[in-house]
Amino acid sequence: MASATRWGVCVFAAATFPLTVACGQTAGTGVARSHTAAVIEATPTAPADPTSAEDDISRAWEKFTDPQVANTEKKRLIESGEANERLVRAFLKDEYARRLLARVEIVAFTSATRAQVTYSLFRDGRSVLPRSTGVSVRENGRWKLSRTTLCSWMPYGSSTAEASGC
Repeated sequence: MASATRWGVCVFAAATFPLTVACGQTAGTGVARSHTAAVIEATPTAPADPTSAEDDISRAWEKFTDPQVANTEKKRLIESGEANERLVRAFLKDEYARRLLARVEIVAFTSATRAQVTYSLFRDGRSVLPRSTGVSVRENGRWKLSRTTLCSWMPYGSSTAEASGC
């Protein structure tokens, strides 16, 4: 095997498989020697089905701000919804906060259970928070709006800024 081909195989193997790699060849002798040893580990940064997860995230965010969705369902769409019930209730009782609509634009997974979400908030068809960044978390098998993201929306209500839990 030619030296260039051998190096190509080593680079491919090192980039593809989690293992220790030592590859090389002395000039013209055909004897292998070690130039560099590297340990490469796989680190998953996305769920098994990222397309489906993106859809689930968009649906959860949009359902939370949909006035047609029952408040009991909305509580299930927030991270630790039961523990954050007062926070969710304060948000959903506020006349201005209830009229917010979220539109998810970009989802970037930071792990299999966490995603950075670029979104815009609208009220009455007007943008109130364009291209902002929030977080979605996977909890109990469902993608949810993070508590910290909901807290960042509180100033867009009329009386939600003092809501406990933020």
